[in-house]
Formats: sequence, C-alpha cells, structure tokens
Amino acid sequence: MSETRLSIDANLLAKAQAFYASHGFVDTPTPWLVGPEAYAATCPPEVAASAHEWHAPPGGYHVASAEQGFIQLLQDGTAFSEKAQSTTPCFRWEAEFDTYHLPFFYKLELYDATADSTAMFAMISLAKQLFSRLGVDAQVEPLSDGSIDLVDTRGVELGSYGIRHVNSFSWVYGTGIALPRFSQCRDSL
Repeated sequence: MSETRLSIDANLLAKAQAFYASHGFVDTPTPWLVGPEAYAATCPPEVAASAHEWHAPPGGYHVASAEQGFIQLLQDGTAFSEKAQSTTPCFRWEAEFDTYHLPFFYKLELYDATADSTAMFAMISLAKQLFSRLGVDAQVEPLSDGSIDLVDTRGVELGSYGIRHVNSFSWVYGTGIALPRFSQCRDSL
C-alpha cells in the first residue's frame, strides 16, 4: 500500500455520538490496550494466532474495536451502563489493504447488554437512520453466522452487528460509525 493518510471527520463523529446518546447509549471510556483473552474474543482464529502484530510495548494488545475494551471492562468487573458507546482507534490485520481496509481507523462502537434479536435489530435500525441522515443509504446483509452487516449500495461494509457470548457475558455489539470508511463511501457515491 502506498502512502496512507488517515483523516477523521470530527464533525461526523460528534454527530454520531450525540445521535446515539439521544437514544440512551452512554459514553463510556474503554481501554485501548487489552489482555490476550479480551483481544482474542472477537478476532477470527487466524488473526488471534498472529496477535503479536498488535502487541504493545507497555503490555497488552491494541484493540481492533472498542468491543474488546468493553470485554476487558467486563472481565475486570468494572461497572458501566447497559447501553454504552465508546470511540477508539482500531488496529486490524487484513489479508489485503485498500481504500476501505486500513490497518488503523477510528470507530464508535455500540454495546447493549440486552442480548437478544430485538435489541440487535433496534441497534441496526438506529445505525441505518444515522447513516441515512449523514448521506448514505445502508442495506441489510445477513451473514451465515447470524450476524448482520450494513452495506452501501456497492456492497462496502459500513458496520457489523450481532450477539456475542464470551464466558458468562452476552451482549449486542454494533458499529456506530467507522471513519474514514464512512466518509469515503459517502464521498464516492
């Protein structure tokens, strides 16, 4: 990949945070470095096996999503709202990097402790409303594992949603907004 410039539209991020807050998602700081169990909980096996890619010198692993930060809080016994949002940088390993698949980006992650399909579809409905207000009509794309992606008209993923079970914890997870991908999708339509 040639030179990568990461530009985050802070206005879009602020609008997304305010939108989800108005629907009961409480802003929740989550750690950007997590332990190996929290890191591996959301990673595909081949990524978790190469976890050394994102191991931080001070210890722990750089998060691939704030969802891993929420998992770390749960494991640590740290109380937080049953409906929460957290914004973090995200560090990912992809088979191929391109305009929409970067090794790093910024994402607002949603968490709902009501781990059922009603809560998941409510979260998806909110995300579709927000994306539409911000200029991108999202379509639902069900996946074989029961999770759902929201994609733009070209099929570029805007967010992922599902129900996660880790140890004794269960929750609905979802993308509030991922930047710069959302901006890139909107600006290229």
